[in-house]
Amino acid sequence: MHEAGYARKCADWLGWKFEHPPGDPALLRDLLWGNWDAERFQIIEPGWQLGHAPDESILRADALPPQSPSA
Repeated sequence: MHEAGYARKCADWLGWKFEHPPGDPALLRDLLWGNWDAERFQIIEPGWQLGHAPDESILRADALPPQSPSA
C-alpha cells in the first residue's frame, strides 16, 4: 500500500481529517543527505553563529566574539 493510502486508512480509523498537500521532498532529502548549497541553506561554519539580519535575508552568519583566556 502507498504511504498516503496507509495514512488515509489510519486517519479514517481514528476519525481524523486526512490531507495530502502537494509538495517536493527535495529540500528535506537534501538536508538529511548533506547536499547543502548556499542558495537553499544557511551554512554556519565553525567560529560563526546564526544571527538576525534586519533585511529580507532574515538570518545571517556572524563571527563569534574572541574568547578570553581562562585564568
